[in-house]
Amino acid sequence: MASAISLGGTGDANNSTSLYSSPIFKLIVGPDREVFTAHRAVLEKSYFFASCAQFKEGETLEILLPEDKPEHMERIVAWLYTSQLEYHRPRVTSDDSRPALIDLVSLYIVADKYFVSGLQMKIKEMFEKHFNLQGIDTAFAHHSFFSLLRAAGLSDPDLCPLTNLLLEKLATDLRRHGWNQYINEVDSGLAEELVEDPNLMVKLVQRLADSNAYVDHALRSRKKLKREHSNLGMGAYDDKYAAHSIVTID
Repeated sequence: MASAISLGGTGDANNSTSLYSSPIFKLIVGPDREVFTAHRAVLEKSYFFASCAQFKEGETLEILLPEDKPEHMERIVAWLYTSQLEYHRPRVTSDDSRPALIDLVSLYIVADKYFVSGLQMKIKEMFEKHFNLQGIDTAFAHHSFFSLLRAAGLSDPDLCPLTNLLLEKLATDLRRHGWNQYINEVDSGLAEELVEDPNLMVKLVQRLADSNAYVDHALRSRKKLKREHSNLGMGAYDDKYAAHSIVTID
């Protein structure tokens, strides 16, 4: 038996009159046909649902979504009403950190499917904040993220902002920890995933090569600076001053 879940708006009374006067649609989700209800005025924030309202679904006031998970659709509808996404940032050291992040990737994919770009941007911001809070020394296993995005056709970093962000973080992790250490200690599934997605491998190699070119330029600049100090009679040049101009590569 399907359960009906209704998510109401949170705006003030003056701004919610038109919302509550609009027709109420039923979203019938998943193989168990779980039911969510939402006002047409809210659903039309999504291009997909706005299009549905122009066809037979607009007459029946029912939209069938058999391939989606109810927990994802609940969060999609909640976002359309409130522009808020409840998410508890996992601790990297906890056992549930990766599943929680993977759930965000899955939700990002569903948001892409239904053209909810604001939710996609919010999820990307959450990943950025999570990476920044953990710091550069914390490496992440990325292959599960890339696998999900590849299956959804979102693996091109030039077209998908989340893939681009994850690829940048992966390149940072590899520069910081080295390939062998990263594969052996952090993400043993990465090599296989890169074989499955040659385009992603090429993009990763390009970013690593660009980084190496920057480091080579910084090292040459440091040597030139040493010579200039020597020519000025300043004596031996202390490397600790030049170190500020280059990135650390292990």
